Amino acid sequence: MASSSTSMPQPAQLPADWFGAMSQIWWAAQGAQWQALTAWQQAAAAVQQELWDEWAARWAGGAPLGD
Repeated sequence: MASSSTSMPQPAQLPADWFGAMSQIWWAAQGAQWQALTAWQQAAAAVQQELWDEWAARWAGGAPLGD
């Protein structure tokens, strides 16, 4: 058997500031999630207001007291 001189692959070198890089990625993801949550809450609030206005106009006998 001939011995092979191939070496084992080495793991990729991490950047010097790998923790800072990971933190930036994490904060960017958190920002995107907060924006999505805020948009979802605004849409849900608009639907709730619309349903309340419909109820007020139909069952409370008058126009809704909206903004």
